[in-house]
Amino acid sequence: MKKTMGVVLLFLLLIALVLGVVEASKNDKLGPIVWSSGTSGSNIQILSPQKNGTTSNPVQLHFCAHVRAWAWYWEQAYPDVGVDIGYSIDNGDIYRVNEFYKQRKTPDGDLVTVEFWANITLPNITEGTHTITVYYGTQYSGTASNPSLKKYIVIAYSTVEFTVKNKDTTPPNITVESPTHNTTYTDEIQLTFTINETATQVKYSIDGNENITIQANNFNITLFDLTEGTHNITVYAQDQEANIGASETITFNITFPKPEPFPTLTIAAATIVALTLISLLIYFKKHKQKNTTDKKH
Repeated sequence: MKKTMGVVLLFLLLIALVLGVVEASKNDKLGPIVWSSGTSGSNIQILSPQKNGTTSNPVQLHFCAHVRAWAWYWEQAYPDVGVDIGYSIDNGDIYRVNEFYKQRKTPDGDLVTVEFWANITLPNITEGTHTITVYYGTQYSGTASNPSLKKYIVIAYSTVEFTVKNKDTTPPNITVESPTHNTTYTDEIQLTFTINETATQVKYSIDGNENITIQANNFNITLFDLTEGTHNITVYAQDQEANIGASETITFNITFPKPEPFPTLTIAAATIVALTLISLLIYFKKHKQKNTTDKKH
């Protein structure tokens, strides 16, 4: 009996294909939708984008359609008719899915479950909240004399709502406030800077050497042990989207203060003056004593 029904169904299918009632070609779009009134046990599982999740462009549509059918019908009819799978964004046009990266058939008595797995890169979607719906059904194209027969009988569908937020690709902006460019310093230098967004990692490099990590968002660093001469410093920061920015490279100079010279000339001059005064005192004292002696005689 089942074989007889299968032959009759296949015969009717061939007639439908000849008359153009069932769409044999793989057009890009499906529709218009007519909802099936029965239940088949078929269902669709949308794996990505996730329900109420947030994603960025390009959005990946990853789903599995579980198609449930009579085994004898499936063996005789597929792939000519019966499985038309498509998707729509925000209830727009339904685009047919023609390529599946995996198909798996599981017999279950008189029935069979066939899984259709697809992973599709969608065109860029505007930022904001959207819905995506995946459909399984049968597309009929109608005839030239009766185009109203064109319809897409939907047997199963699934819808998820998600949000598109484009990934930030702009690196952090870093402004070095100290040291300043082409400035000469004579003592310890304070490295101070600002970043225009939250940074997950901050480092700096002196004279192109290995980067030094700054801990705990401390943006005021004392630079020690710099040699006399010309140096340069660059600050790097990574934001929460892993974008890395670099500051302007600042060139500055270190000049150690020269020690005060020993005041030799001043001391020598003072010594000469002191010796001269002492000599004069001795001279006048002797001269006075001589004059006193001469008067007594």
